Amino acid sequence: MSTASLVIALIAVCFSVGSAWWLYGYRGKLVATNPPRFGFLNNGTVLRLRVPLAIRNTGGRTLVVQDLRCWFPNTDQVLSIPWRHSVFSLHEDTGRAPEPPLPFAVRGHDAFASLIEFGCPFPGVPMEYGNHAVEVEVLAADRLEWIKLVGINLLIDESRHSLTNYEIYENLPIDLRTAARANSALLKLIGVLRSRRKES
Repeated sequence: MSTASLVIALIAVCFSVGSAWWLYGYRGKLVATNPPRFGFLNNGTVLRLRVPLAIRNTGGRTLVVQDLRCWFPNTDQVLSIPWRHSVFSLHEDTGRAPEPPLPFAVRGHDAFASLIEFGCPFPGVPMEYGNHAVEVEVLAADRLEWIKLVGINLLIDESRHSLTNYEIYENLPIDLRTAARANSALLKLIGVLRSRRKES
């Protein structure tokens, strides 16, 4: 066998071994994204936060989510807010009982979507309308430490904020193109009204 053939064969073997390790043996991390909507209640006595989480495993090995919790880092919160339930809708009355917080697996290079409710009595987290940072942490079964899963920015709309009622909020950024089209349409309408006023 020539030297060139040997080198090519060794490169092929290394590539195969490296690909297999990347696909099946590499331990990645668990990550998630900012949810587009959330449900929220905080009346000082009880705090409830429902967030849809799409948890992605960046590695090849299956990772087991043992537990979840959340923090409001810009407050004087002392204790974390635990994962209370897994639910089936952001709406409260679905006719289905919530599931207890059970561990679940996220396979390698895959994602797992779940609707998580965090909550506790007397949270000690005073909140009003506006933007609020939340950090969700995950405890994986093969690790003994809590790791940040995602940072979430909650947008509490002033017009819908209720201290006594559970509300569902949109959490999407402002679409600048839609805002520009709306502004353009408004200017055209103002122009038409001015023209009619002059004609009359």
